Amino acid sequence: MKKIKYLSVAFYIIATMGAKSQTVTYNTEKNESNKQNLMVNVSVLDFNLGQPTLSLGAGADADLYMGRFSAEANFHFAYWDGKKGTMKATNESLNKLSNFSSFRLGGRFHFIDRKGSHSMKAITGKEYVAGGTITHFLPMVVPCRSIVALHFGVEHYNAPVKGEKGAAIPGRLSVGPSVIASDGTQISEWGSGTNLNVFMLYGGLSFVKILKTTMAAGRDKWLFNWYRHAYIDVLYAPIINIQNIMLGTSTYVVEGAGTSGFEKNAIGARFGMNVMNRKKMSMRYELGVLPGLAGRGIFTTASFGFPILKEVHFKKLF
Repeated sequence: MKKIKYLSVAFYIIATMGAKSQTVTYNTEKNESNKQNLMVNVSVLDFNLGQPTLSLGAGADADLYMGRFSAEANFHFAYWDGKKGTMKATNESLNKLSNFSSFRLGGRFHFIDRKGSHSMKAITGKEYVAGGTITHFLPMVVPCRSIVALHFGVEHYNAPVKGEKGAAIPGRLSVGPSVIASDGTQISEWGSGTNLNVFMLYGGLSFVKILKTTMAAGRDKWLFNWYRHAYIDVLYAPIINIQNIMLGTSTYVVEGAGTSGFEKNAIGARFGMNVMNRKKMSMRYELGVLPGLAGRGIFTTASFGFPILKEVHFKKLF
């Protein structure tokens, strides 16, 4: 038993010495987090789910950082709109239905903008063994730019819509979605296709981390290129337009008429996040309730693409 005890102690000392001898020190060779001014994300695939749309699309986002202020803009559109597709074949209205699209223009005022740090892992090597691969990492505390800002701007979106459930229509076999016009006329599901246009204001908080740093340990170097923008917004729509339905020679006003009509909701909220990872891929995600039609604004969207980073020298522009 004593021999086993002595062997255990000796093994612990050797293992401890070995672990210390493998400790790797690293340093910041270059930090350009504050110089990373312009970021453009090109989205090659958008998934939009919920109301007012079910669609696939594409688009682009741009962020411009200038000292204590940053600007943002994006445009996204659907090349396939499921809501439009379900109405197109049977829609009796003369309205030309549009695909979902959105445009945003805004800014951020940085009331906190400082040098921060973020924990990352650097790959130091890979070990190939039977049945798999073991990847070795070196944990690092990497310098970055940390921002907390007021988030604000304007946004517009349009989408095809149709009515909700209503009573039976004389001469119709089905009892399905319908809308009630302002004069009391009830329009069947086959004639209820129209377009929704919403102009809204947004305001809230943004939390940003920008990381463009080169770390070194001996001859090894690692470039950490990473970005994250998380935001929470309250939405208010002062303008909500629902296109009148046209059947034959008649035009029907269908805004906010009856419990089965197109009633409006001007208030909404959302949580969103834009991320660029180390593999040079970008992702945009949002979840919330959009202003527009009452009871039909819950939505989620996810976009996947690639980023383009560009340092902008403002003094050379003017």
